[in-house]
Amino acid sequence: MNKQQRHSIDGIKAQVVFILRMAELERKRLSFTRKRKIETSYSSLVLHASKLGLHVLTPGTWYESEEYARNCQDMLAQLKLRYEQA
Repeated sequence: MNKQQRHSIDGIKAQVVFILRMAELERKRLSFTRKRKIETSYSSLVLHASKLGLHVLTPGTWYESEEYARNCQDMLAQLKLRYEQA
């Protein structure tokens, strides 16, 4: 595993943790600012995942923080299958 792949894996993990934390707050109360932060973080996650060749689920057109959280969980599962068992 080279340095670029390690950087992308670390970026994905950091974005997943952030999105899951924001999604937890969104369950209590919706916030436009958090929505924007989640979407920006997900965009970064998509960028890093594409560098690693991981399948990225596209969120629907209607904003739902739980959908982003589910997609992040799927992304972590793919990451563990592909890179952390080798």
